[in-house]
Amino acid sequence: MTHILRFFQGLNDITSAIRFLVLSKCSDEAFDLARKNGKMPLYGEILLDTFSEDEIKPQDFVSVATYFDNEKNYLLAGKYWFHAREYQKVIILSLPIHFY
Repeated sequence: MTHILRFFQGLNDITSAIRFLVLSKCSDEAFDLARKNGKMPLYGEILLDTFSEDEIKPQDFVSVATYFDNEKNYLLAGKYWFHAREYQKVIILSLPIHFY
């Protein structure tokens, strides 16, 4: 697995490297790579596009939602809190105070 990851990184193809890690169920490594390379929106979309509703693990989205919360990107934070099944947080982020 490491050889394939290095191959994509050697090509500077971070998108494929993140996708490979997600497909390999290495979510922590994919998250770290996405965060370090400014690809968090892409990472979140890859998570959503890769797995069916039955395969999605809400805990995978907690780290993405927390990241966007910390970045004060409340729209994306709300999106990923929803997929993490943290509906109360989605409602709180929907309040107008977060958009000023």
